[in-house]
Amino acid sequence: MAFACTASSCVTGSTLQWRLSPLHPVRPLSSSSMFSSDAAKLLRLRVAAPALLRIRRRAPRAMALPAPTEAETQSFLIAVAVTGALSFGVFRAIVYFRMQYFIAAMLGRHVPKGGARVLDLGIREGRNLYYYPKDTVQVIAVTSKPNLQLLESQGVNAKVPIRVAPDCSKIPANSMDAVVSVYGMAEMSDEEVASALSDAARVLKPGKPLIYVENVGSENALVRAAQQLIESIAKVVGSNYRVTRDVLPFVQNTEGLGDLKYETILGFQDPHLVGIAIKQGRTPTTTPSGIGKERVYKKDRAPKKDFAPKKVEFPGQ
Repeated sequence: MAFACTASSCVTGSTLQWRLSPLHPVRPLSSSSMFSSDAAKLLRLRVAAPALLRIRRRAPRAMALPAPTEAETQSFLIAVAVTGALSFGVFRAIVYFRMQYFIAAMLGRHVPKGGARVLDLGIREGRNLYYYPKDTVQVIAVTSKPNLQLLESQGVNAKVPIRVAPDCSKIPANSMDAVVSVYGMAEMSDEEVASALSDAARVLKPGKPLIYVENVGSENALVRAAQQLIESIAKVVGSNYRVTRDVLPFVQNTEGLGDLKYETILGFQDPHLVGIAIKQGRTPTTTPSGIGKERVYKKDRAPKKDFAPKKVEFPGQ
């Protein structure tokens, strides 16, 4: 057998090429050597596969986002504040108009028609004047800080005569056809509420209603927390505004008032207690002679003093 090496292979020593003599032709590799070559490839693949799999299973790198600038942060906060303020404003507007509907329904349905004289404990800006029956003879507004010009203008526009009084002390007993309190007791202390209800029972004619629309504490913890926050802010500014007080026990304990009917409305938005109570007693009438000096009394068909308040739904809700 003869062999030789090429110049390149001899220099580098990397490859040794055997050149067989023409007398000995090249024989093909046996099948066993072919299998061994494939086995070597498979072995190399099995060794390299885990590394490839590990490379593929690596989580992609997160892109680094640029930090917002101070101007962008301020713009975002302003947008959030404006959106929240607008949402709250829309919510309060919806609650306000719903409450005005309830107030109008209460006064329009329960203030006696046919020339009634009304004592209003919560006149404020005079908005209630538009809800009274058109034939109301007079409204006496009890307020310690009256805006006379505004109230007179409201009375003229509503076509309801109005008179302002600082308190109820000079109002005769059994002279009013209705007593109305729309948020009239919100800024009163507990003693003032009891005194105001006692005066209402005194000035009402027997069988005539006390009509009230007042805030009341919510049973929902979130809404009640918001109400308590409102009361805390009111104390800071020097106001005694109360939105969690329940006036129903005060009405129940007032001598001379009975036949209670009440309902809690807007419980999960802005809870209010609306209701009526009827003056108990006897109705004075003149004698048949018409002189009017002697007075006889007939019993009303009102329930007895031992009554239980009823929770009802008022018309218009």
